[in-house]
Amino acid sequence: MILFLKIILYAAQGTALAAAIYKWNENKNTNQKYFLHLMVVVASVEIIANILRLYAGINNNILYNPFIVFSFIFYFYWYYKILKQKKVVLILSSIFIVLVPISMYFEDFRYTFLDISTYFGSMCVIIFSFMYLTQLLRLNEIINFSKSQPFWISSGLLIFYIGFIPLLFVQNNYSPNRIPFQLVITVLNVTLYGCFAKAFLCPLKK
Repeated sequence: MILFLKIILYAAQGTALAAAIYKWNENKNTNQKYFLHLMVVVASVEIIANILRLYAGINNNILYNPFIVFSFIFYFYWYYKILKQKKVVLILSSIFIVLVPISMYFEDFRYTFLDISTYFGSMCVIIFSFMYLTQLLRLNEIINFSKSQPFWISSGLLIFYIGFIPLLFVQNNYSPNRIPFQLVITVLNVTLYGCFAKAFLCPLKK
């Protein structure tokens, strides 16, 4: 069952990567241009993590923790580009950067998630997502949400991290390798990367 869920997860990631590659020429001049690079990093991390786990017996957290920090910084940069309230993004991003070494000092990043920085980073993404959606609603123009790339990306991030935070609490007392945990994280990831794929395929305004 877990193998089946992993296949679904990789299929969702592969779909988002394929969509980003397919629409690269159209999206390379937008604020979403670097998401192709993010998806390449996602695919690379998954491949390397599986090789390390299967053939070297190395705990995946030593790779996933740096990736999680990188992904948060990536999302913060993207929100800085699209949000009008840039000072809020700068302040919260700065706090996150300070929290990362603190988290590494108090937690063993080789074997466990960096809970402190991950909790804070997740909350920041949720805040930025709400800020962007509120910004959209306040525009004095008609927005076709179904064709808005930032809308789909923000929606995916919002849904993912709202569901991800409870999982962080649960994993400390519940094995992340058990099927219910893997089922929930797979659904969240499929939602996230499904929204990414939809965003990349959205036609740009002429």
